Amino acid sequence: MLNKSTRPGQMRWGNFIVIGLLIVIGLGVGGYFLVREIYRSSVLRPFQPLLAEFQAMKPQAMDEPNQQPCKGGVITIDVSTSSYDYYFFEMPPELKAADPASVKTIVFLNWSKVEIDKYEGGKPAYKHFCNLEVVDRETKVLLKRENFAGGEPPMTIDSRNSYGEGTKPYDSMTSFIRANTRR
Repeated sequence: MLNKSTRPGQMRWGNFIVIGLLIVIGLGVGGYFLVREIYRSSVLRPFQPLLAEFQAMKPQAMDEPNQQPCKGGVITIDVSTSSYDYYFFEMPPELKAADPASVKTIVFLNWSKVEIDKYEGGKPAYKHFCNLEVVDRETKVLLKRENFAGGEPPMTIDSRNSYGEGTKPYDSMTSFIRANTRR
């Protein structure tokens, strides 16, 4: 009868193979997110010198929208971080500004994440909300203002997760911008 245990000094290659595969998978996933971040930064880099100009167009709370359609050529700004919002990459190409000169509409996004429930064990369940304000670059006038709610958080979460959250309302925001864009 053969003994399947390892002898002193003998390696168990199966463990090394599993660990090696996990490392390769981890590097692949991390590499994907790194490449995505580098790509997004490079696309938005030409817009960076105009950020202060665009932020100066942020409407005041008491400003009333004039309900005129926007012109396309959209760039998005996250109000809380005072930086370009990556929702820009979720929009269809025909709405996005291709370069800084083609920006005709600035969309200000004021995001919030609200705890709407708790899971077993007291872990929070969050829902995303966004107050969207559309401003014409040329006239600096508030065109539209709308509030959006994202998807509901999942009914259950994995025990390893510390919270659950629903999706952001990207689809309804895009539909709103598309429906209010002059063709």
